[in-house]
Amino acid sequence: MKLFKKLKKLLFWKYKDKDNKQEISLRKRFYRLCNETCTSDEDLLDDMTYKKVGILYIEPKQQRSSKPVIDEITKKMTWLWRHQEESGIMYFGTHGCICGAESSSNDHLLPLKNSKYMLTNSLCVHYVAYHREEIPSEEMEKVMEVIKEAEGECEPNSKELMGE
Repeated sequence: MKLFKKLKKLLFWKYKDKDNKQEISLRKRFYRLCNETCTSDEDLLDDMTYKKVGILYIEPKQQRSSKPVIDEITKKMTWLWRHQEESGIMYFGTHGCICGAESSSNDHLLPLKNSKYMLTNSLCVHYVAYHREEIPSEEMEKVMEVIKEAEGECEPNSKELMGE
């Protein structure tokens, strides 16, 4: 129970917004960056939060494909990944894919037009390249919308393919 209270305290750490007028939690800041709305910090404890404002927070159940799919989708996701920013929230560990790929301990912000961002994890290129068949249709729709924002295409390297 103590650990949960400490974690909750971290999640709702407050800071002044850039105009130094209002204290807001880090979670509300992500909602603002992602152009989503929320009503209270308590609503944001739900695990569904990331599914609403983020992309590719999935857990594949099968081993990765023998060869990565390197197509326009993967190359555009790689371009977005290379222009990402760390979100500022760090977790106490990493998330591991069933195939052995490990995420970083941070969430990341993919750049979108109009100074907006999409929240994701460091396995986004890995999932698109190796686990495409397991990406749920609603997630794939989000992927297709997000990659429209890419201003170019990049061939992923071995580190990007493994979430490093």
